[in-house]
Amino acid sequence: MKKLTGSLFVLFTVLISALFGGDFEKNDDLVKELKKNHVRLVVLCNFQGTNNLLDIVTSSRSPGFELTDYGLAMLNDAASALASQHIAYIYTSSAYRAQQTASLLGKAFYLTPRQILVSNFLEMQNFGSANGEDYDVYKERFSSTKEMLEATPSNGESGLSVFKRSEYFLKNLTNFNHCTILIVTYAFNYCHISKCLTGKYGVIPSPGTFIIYDFNVSNEGFSLGDIYPKDL
Repeated sequence: MKKLTGSLFVLFTVLISALFGGDFEKNDDLVKELKKNHVRLVVLCNFQGTNNLLDIVTSSRSPGFELTDYGLAMLNDAASALASQHIAYIYTSSAYRAQQTASLLGKAFYLTPRQILVSNFLEMQNFGSANGEDYDVYKERFSSTKEMLEATPSNGESGLSVFKRSEYFLKNLTNFNHCTILIVTYAFNYCHISKCLTGKYGVIPSPGTFIIYDFNVSNEGFSLGDIYPKDL
């Protein structure tokens, strides 16, 4: 998948929002295609990074942020938990800490560089004027998780844009057949992917949470037993 950068990428996401109908709705046709092609998805909210210790809203691609020692320990645990899933590809964004995760998990799963891919459609939401703000302060502006995820921060990217580019990314995965794909992403993106596939946002995930979507196992695509860490 080719990269789109800068103003071209912003323009493309706006066009996606305009062309694809169904704001914040489950995409049943997408689910049917994933099921027909036997494509399983493992969606991972990236492990703890130094940005999480600051507990801030960030859009940074993070040359200054990286996985913490605890985040690396979480990664090792998750690698063991996912070893039996036969992951064929890993998709991630351009953020340094996300690529750290993709690279280390790729080695754990014996993947080649060609099996580890970067997509700009998985980038973090641009939080505009709220970038760097305390997360609890940002969250208090909204009456619900739904409102927060669908909001447009001042000078930032709309929630609808994040949803639509997530949906567009997932549609590209229907070109695969009979494989399991790991998606390394972030909390808000994780929720938008859930909304697209199930019609529900769920809760904002903690770092290291992953869920397995397998629509050939159940109509819902997943069960609570597939969510990690198990105490969530």
